[in-house]
Amino acid sequence: MSNDIVDYKIPFVRNGVDVVRFFGMPSLSLSFFKQTRHFLGLITSLSPATLTITDARENPPDYATCGFKLAPMATEITDWDDKAQLEAYKAEVEALALELHPLARRFVWMDFLKRGGQGNNKPAVDGPHLDYYQDWHAAMSYGGHSSPDEEPDVVLGVWRPVLMKNPVLDYPFVYMDASTFKPEDQVRFEQEFSLLTPEGRKTVKNLAAHSHHREGQRWYYHSEQTCGEALLFTHYTKGKFRANVHCAVKREMGAGLQTRQSLENRLMIFYD
Repeated sequence: MSNDIVDYKIPFVRNGVDVVRFFGMPSLSLSFFKQTRHFLGLITSLSPATLTITDARENPPDYATCGFKLAPMATEITDWDDKAQLEAYKAEVEALALELHPLARRFVWMDFLKRGGQGNNKPAVDGPHLDYYQDWHAAMSYGGHSSPDEEPDVVLGVWRPVLMKNPVLDYPFVYMDASTFKPEDQVRFEQEFSLLTPEGRKTVKNLAAHSHHREGQRWYYHSEQTCGEALLFTHYTKGKFRANVHCAVKREMGAGLQTRQSLENRLMIFYD
């Protein structure tokens, strides 16, 4: 029996809209009117498209083409704030990254992002995006993640369920085949919001990317991903338009099962 997700609607940016903005959900603060204006502008810029999201377990595409790979993980995470466990996890991921990118000579890790569970970030449901706009210097000059002088050769995403007894059922992580995401699909996405990291709540100012929908784009997920698996995917590739637009989608789940909890991170890979 196929585990493909069929006839699922995801909102994309309408054709003709080149820039969207998100400055956080409207709240009782000095930024209320600014947040509301940009939030309404974003909502009115979107139009749903109906997708089939293919279960990549049945016929896994090649990482060199699609930009993502599911890998078994030996390290266990029983406390997502335990630095020793996270360091062991990083070492295992770096070994996998070296297999995928044998020219790698240096790795730089970004913050861990916790999603799910009490007091943590919620899954980014039905919000297809890239964490980085696919122009490094434009993204960094806007106020991004690093210095423009340190453009990595690859930014690899790492997404893994943690602290769960059952597989991920209610909010699976989905991603577009990088070979089907074209420069004309990219939409400038200006963001300023707060999120929780292991070091506490941080305000992020970031130039990300949203996407137009186009026939020919292919979407995938891995059904029932477990805590013993990590999804490696591509955020950015130097000198090449190659990245996986991604988000979570909502699925029905039986009573008594555990909702998704996950750790997400970005690993910068340098070839020199």
